[in-house]
Amino acid sequence: MPHVAVFDLDLTLIKADSSTSWCQYLAQHQLVDDPEGFVARERELMDCYDAGTMKVEDYIAFTSQAVAHYDMAKLNQLLDEYVSTSIKPLIYPQGVELIEKKRAEGAHCIVISASADYIVRRVCAQLPPLDGVVAVQVAVKDNHLSSEIIGKPPFKAGKVTALENFIDAHGLHGATVEFYTDSINDLPLCLKADKVTAVNPGTLLRQEAQKRGWPILDWS
Repeated sequence: MPHVAVFDLDLTLIKADSSTSWCQYLAQHQLVDDPEGFVARERELMDCYDAGTMKVEDYIAFTSQAVAHYDMAKLNQLLDEYVSTSIKPLIYPQGVELIEKKRAEGAHCIVISASADYIVRRVCAQLPPLDGVVAVQVAVKDNHLSSEIIGKPPFKAGKVTALENFIDAHGLHGATVEFYTDSINDLPLCLKADKVTAVNPGTLLRQEAQKRGWPILDWS
């Protein structure tokens, strides 16, 4: 029987939220207008995320507009520097080992993230080879990032759709699905998976995991 191992990215495989860290990087390097206000507004949005009330469209619009004045060549240069200096040191070795273990077992390994694809794909390039990477696809217009999301974002129930699309595309119908995540926002996919492991879970997911008897991993 086919086997699919699905991983969230932020705070699951890396010891950071890649979107928040990107915003902090932009502010620290004076790459956005009003760096202090920018970080404060991002924190407000992430508080909503932690509470399960954030609209992903609002977050993508806010963060994309902040860097829309850079052409894609400059933006990609900044992203590469950011991942190299700020994210690479924060990859959990246990996460790398887990992906390698699942691959050795014959599992199809996929990351599904509700962060923007232009960040997620660069971060995932630092991980062991994956069979798929799904993130919020942000449109590029006239060689600049826009605020437009292409397709259904893989956020909350959207992660279930993303997994179903991956299974359809790879002919993996009937696959056993295991899911690793830290966030209560991923509860819809947790409830669809055959096996769930809460990794570094936030308070709400930890409570849910304890209630449902899901294993909990706390990495440092």
